[in-house]
Amino acid sequence: MLDTRAYDGTKQGYRLVYRPSKVNCCPGCGHTNWYVGRSSAECAFCATALPLQQTGGADYLTDFTARAAA
Repeated sequence: MLDTRAYDGTKQGYRLVYRPSKVNCCPGCGHTNWYVGRSSAECAFCATALPLQQTGGADYLTDFTARAAA
């Protein structure tokens, strides 16, 4: 008999997040195509959304510095 219950990764100690450095399979449909935004990634096939993995740094932010007028 097929188990049709949804997978709950939080009970297994695994946090479902989008990891930019890995191949990310969608927990909803299994595809690996994603629309990646600033804070989340959305599966291109079933629209399952996952938060982006926080790396501890803000390397995606640009450091703007002010220049004195000449």
